[in-house]
Amino acid sequence: MASAAKLIEALAAEIGWSTPAVEAYALELRRVGWWTATKRGRGASPVTVKDAAKLLLSVLSDGPKSLANSDNDPLSKIDGTGFFLRSANLGFHAQNWNAPYLAILRQELGLSNRAMFLDYIDAVMSQFVAGTMDRIVKPALHPAPKEWDYNGADIEFAVSGPWPMASIKFFFAEEFSTKLIDAGFDRSEVLDQQELVFMHQMFDWKQQATENNDSTEVYDRILMMIVEASAKGLRHQKSFGGRELSACATVLRDGEANI
Repeated sequence: MASAAKLIEALAAEIGWSTPAVEAYALELRRVGWWTATKRGRGASPVTVKDAAKLLLSVLSDGPKSLANSDNDPLSKIDGTGFFLRSANLGFHAQNWNAPYLAILRQELGLSNRAMFLDYIDAVMSQFVAGTMDRIVKPALHPAPKEWDYNGADIEFAVSGPWPMASIKFFFAEEFSTKLIDAGFDRSEVLDQQELVFMHQMFDWKQQATENNDSTEVYDRILMMIVEASAKGLRHQKSFGGRELSACATVLRDGEANI
């Protein structure tokens, strides 16, 4: 099994950061209890697929200090979290919820219809480790110069703000597309780029408060703060893709015993 050090080194090399820069995220995740607790050297616990998924999600933040609750984060006032838990628990957007062929995709990934954003990262990472992701997602056929050495599954995970949203973009692989089309699903929809959108639960909370005749003042105030931040150009958008997933998967799959 792979050590935390090897996973951190591999991800740092892939995204062009220093090893200490990526390690800072892992240390913060561990500090607040969201990463496998381990000691260094002989006897250290191996990292898991879920650990790798959490590390990938964390590097999409604005920095290690933003992972946990922040006094400077207006949304922390209503959900009590920071970037990590908020992004991990972004839910599947209603427009995707009942798409029949996406239900088949969730089944293929071993996910329930209540799976959150981090669950999808975890499930896709498992597919990369098993070497089976290319059965579901089309490979990178027209890569940019940096990508010439990567022709695996072409998939993008992104997080954006100030309003917390996430997305997964990909095209179905030929084998999976054929399966869906043979099952009677619309060919053009199946062959089009897929975008799974994940949203913050605050809309649901506001709707529920409205239905219960409760005050929505706190939600309205936070929404206004987010609108104002957007107007000031305070935007956030970061992503990772198949290369980063593949680099982590290689360590998890082929990593040497911890020493």
